[in-house]
Amino acid sequence: METLITTAERVLSEAWGNPVRLSAAERQSGTIARSRVLRCPVLQAPEGAPATVIIKCAQGDGSQKYDPEDAQPGTAAWRLFSE
Repeated sequence: METLITTAERVLSEAWGNPVRLSAAERQSGTIARSRVLRCPVLQAPEGAPATVIIKCAQGDGSQKYDPEDAQPGTAAWRLFSE
């Protein structure tokens, strides 16, 4: 889970133009097994940033690799986008 949080911090830092640090993630209950949905408190961010962020990550499907460019019905990306 730490790698996912580190990636989210990097992406948010780039998007918001300032360093972002997130706290420990809390897995959201009731989510579908094909994806991971986490809520992370924001520890450091530019003014006006939300207090928490939601991170959603595809789990993949056995040998079928997640490819965000392949959103054809039945693919891992299609399922993630359709949840």
